[in-house]
Amino acid sequence: MPPRVLSCTIPIVLAVAPLAAQQPSPSATLELRNHHELPYRGPVELRVDLPDGLYRGDHAVAVVRGDTARIVADLSPKSALRLARVGPAPTGAEPFGGPLAVTTSGPRVSLAWDGRELGTLDLGLVVVPGTTADADTAERRFAPLPVTWTRDADGTLRASAEQDGYRVALTLAAYGGGWVDARAQLTRIAPRGEKAYVALVRRLTTPGAHDARMRFNGRVVAGDREPDAWDRDFWYTRAVDWTAWRAGDLSLLAVNGFTPVPTIRAPKGDWNEGSHFYVWERARRDGDRVDLVSEIEGPNAKQAQRGAMAVTPYAPIEQGDSLVLRWRLAVAPQPATGWEESQLRGFTGYRTATRAGTASAVADLGVPYVTFGTAYFPYSTLAENLDFYRTPGLDRETFWGISPKMWANWRAYAPRMKSDLRIARAMGFDVIRLHHVELLQSLDRPQALAFLDFFTGELRTLGLRLMLDTEGPTDWITTVVERYRDVLTRVELENEILIDGVTPARPARWTAEYRAAKAAAPNAQVFLTSAGNHGQLERAAALGVPFDRVGLHAYKHGPQWMETYSSHMLGAADVAHAHGTAVTLGEFNWKNLTELAPDSQRIAARDVYETVLGPRAIPEVIEFQFHETLTFNPAISGTNTRHYEPLALDRRLKVSGEEFERVIREYGRPDAAVRLLPTTVREARLTNGAATAEFTVTNASDRARTVTLAPEAYDGLTTRLLTPSRVTLRPGETHTGRVAIRLSTGAMPGTYHHFVRVTYDEGTHYGWGVVSNPGVPTFAAPVLGERVSYPQGADVVRRAGWTRPLAVTFADDATALELESAYQVAGTLQAATGVPVWLSRASDLPDSLRARGLVVALGTAPGVAEAKHGVVRLDESGGAQRLLLTGIDKDGVHAAAAELMLRFWPNAKDAAMRLTGKEPGNALGHPAMITNPNPP
Repeated sequence: MPPRVLSCTIPIVLAVAPLAAQQPSPSATLELRNHHELPYRGPVELRVDLPDGLYRGDHAVAVVRGDTARIVADLSPKSALRLARVGPAPTGAEPFGGPLAVTTSGPRVSLAWDGRELGTLDLGLVVVPGTTADADTAERRFAPLPVTWTRDADGTLRASAEQDGYRVALTLAAYGGGWVDARAQLTRIAPRGEKAYVALVRRLTTPGAHDARMRFNGRVVAGDREPDAWDRDFWYTRAVDWTAWRAGDLSLLAVNGFTPVPTIRAPKGDWNEGSHFYVWERARRDGDRVDLVSEIEGPNAKQAQRGAMAVTPYAPIEQGDSLVLRWRLAVAPQPATGWEESQLRGFTGYRTATRAGTASAVADLGVPYVTFGTAYFPYSTLAENLDFYRTPGLDRETFWGISPKMWANWRAYAPRMKSDLRIARAMGFDVIRLHHVELLQSLDRPQALAFLDFFTGELRTLGLRLMLDTEGPTDWITTVVERYRDVLTRVELENEILIDGVTPARPARWTAEYRAAKAAAPNAQVFLTSAGNHGQLERAAALGVPFDRVGLHAYKHGPQWMETYSSHMLGAADVAHAHGTAVTLGEFNWKNLTELAPDSQRIAARDVYETVLGPRAIPEVIEFQFHETLTFNPAISGTNTRHYEPLALDRRLKVSGEEFERVIREYGRPDAAVRLLPTTVREARLTNGAATAEFTVTNASDRARTVTLAPEAYDGLTTRLLTPSRVTLRPGETHTGRVAIRLSTGAMPGTYHHFVRVTYDEGTHYGWGVVSNPGVPTFAAPVLGERVSYPQGADVVRRAGWTRPLAVTFADDATALELESAYQVAGTLQAATGVPVWLSRASDLPDSLRARGLVVALGTAPGVAEAKHGVVRLDESGGAQRLLLTGIDKDGVHAAAAELMLRFWPNAKDAAMRLTGKEPGNALGHPAMITNPNPP
């Protein structure tokens, strides 16, 4: 039966019986926790597994019907409230009374506050054929939808209309304390048409409107129109997050939800992006009138329209496709500081409820903590490619190659892997992601499984969990997932496959892979990943593809508009909430900050990490990737966008790694070992093969703890504890201990690592120490022949002052290839000498290094006589030393850099080439099998 149409004015704020009349039922409870640093006052709607009924607590009331709880609560920062069931669910309107009253007359919605007129709300659908309309057009052409509102028994308002080939279904839920939560489902009912502009417009008229502000892609700006700005990171957001203004003595706020734009079907059956990734939210104001414009089909001239994730401006959505738009209007006389951000997080961010007993549940606003992981896949990242020479058998010039010949001897790298995994544990990571596990199918199957057995055995020893991403076939997925299901927590199908979109063959394949993985490890969660183009996920879901989480890969592109990533994270959380799940941020880091000096990189990395984690929208973050690598060819895949790994090639922490280690401790589990028992080990420097390292263990918990201490070391280093191995620490107390370190005579220069294992009641923690065995590089004879010239003789590299402080610089206008070469030179030198190496633009070089150091300077020199060749020259003018790696163009610089590295790197401790030898590479006419770059 269709709903009854009423033409009268309908009040929807009603009272219920007072609390004294209710009979409590203590067996059913709901705990609501606010994990944000901001207070939250407002509604929350959650799926819960609780008995129907009315629930009350201090500063909170809720109604549970079916599997849904509607809650209004007033929460302080970092606080919790407990609600108990006090009776059955109301038979009439919900118990959310207050000064805000919402009434209707025909299509118009009227708002009043404390009996005074506040304003009106009209909704309209604007459809303009062609490709010339925009938000200003929507403002001019607005006309209210011809709807008549009806009311449900609980006071919810509903209306629907059909116009221009679309059906619009509207829902308004009012909360008398000062909120209206609205929903519009827009469905294309006519056959797909030509390109057009389509927008749903909400027109709010509030007499005396003034002092407008908005949050535009994460940045708060004054005014009532969005800035005329564009940044690449705007791909992943939707323009206006909220719009705020005042009317008289009241503050008003319109908060927008995040709605993926439906994909469109190409002639060959592929599903491509629509006009945007999300429905774009726009704002226009004219006097007392504020127009909030949700652009579903519209202009998008600045986003890529070719290649991966290309959009189609004014893309007409398919017949039968629908999308849900959500927004909130909030009203408050004197809102608290941060009110706007708090409402945005509460309306769009992480919000979920979990069962906590027979008839109890816990609901969280914001993630209570973040589980951190890192991508460490040594079968790829330990390979090397210097363009001219590479690890023998490497299968590609790009990310991420494998050398079956090299990895058949994987046991030679076991000491390094043991150290790496302990470094990860010491940093606070809980999950290790094995990336592109399907690469191991190129090995003999018993050999591949022997490596994985070793690797997962180390994870069990260290208490780490495993995440796999892999392609099929399904028998491979079944084999690896079932074999390691005891440590397996996540399976990502076909790494970031939704970036490429949904094609006709993929849904059936993904479904088969999902079922194979779930059958093999029922407790592991299996998912697909996009880069924020969530319309592809919606399409996969519509085509029946199952998934357990929303996967996201996110990289910050450049230091500008850093705030964008808070909106990026909230959007992903909102999409996940609609699917009843949460987000795994399976790859996360920054790009295009490569050229910054170390101190500037530290600041930028801190900003990125805080912007992503601050909204508390993402419960699981997998940093990508663990350590600097030489695996890809810089001349083919060098894109000026990498080198964000927290660890250098020799596994020293970069400045960005220090920042990541800090945020792990700030946002990780409160009971994580890195927070309960922080352990630090001072760096040591070997003299005649011996050193002593001091370490501290602090009991940061609220009770006394007894810890057992034991040293561990690999890679030729031996350690012995010089202080007691068992100590009891009172809360806040610190124990200082010492470790004796030995390295065999004649051991190679480089950076070594050792650990202090801290065992306590709940588990095991690791302190991590760095040990330097300084030395000069060991240079072989020239390698590249006529490609590189030595005007002062080939022995010039041995005459350089390698015992001085070391620096590598690149020109301020360096090309990507020159910058990549500089990173390789700096990383290999640091690993080969065992001492830190400064890396920056030439203009950012500190004066102290310029005067007293050995500076390896990369850059073109148009005046060099050896055109098309690299040149290596030592400049010792003025007492300073500069080893110049130059040429007439970037290829010459690259050749000079490769020549220097090929003379010392195969002799260095950490070099794979030292163990495997080397083979001619792409620059010598021997390209590997796969040469098209496809960085993550």
